[in-house]
Amino acid sequence: MYRLKLLSDQLVRGWHSKLCIESNGYQGVLAEVLTNAKYPVEPINVSDSKEDRLIGVSHYIKQGVVLFPRKGAEALMQQILGFGTEAHDDLVEATTLMIGQVMSGDNVKPYCGIMIFEQGKGCVLDLEF
Repeated sequence: MYRLKLLSDQLVRGWHSKLCIESNGYQGVLAEVLTNAKYPVEPINVSDSKEDRLIGVSHYIKQGVVLFPRKGAEALMQQILGFGTEAHDDLVEATTLMIGQVMSGDNVKPYCGIMIFEQGKGCVLDLEF
């Protein structure tokens, strides 16, 4: 939780950046604790499968709306390309949640998407500042 608070505090000086957190299971407790600490939290209730979410945002990737860096996203690319056969899919989950959140916004205001995750510990997203 310390890292989340630090990220929210440091992205834009003088402001807490919004933290988008999956609200299913244990992550719901994290969202509640951060909200009680006066951090802007947007809980994300996930009801569809990881595969459905990946299919639902894949056209943004194919059309070049969502871009990935040439270096630094190798693990993510491996999980996306090997989805269903890879041992881990946390990065795919975080990415699909972030893309879904950004693209469902009003798109009038500028957005910046940032992901924070730890293998096997769920995904936390900071989307707007």
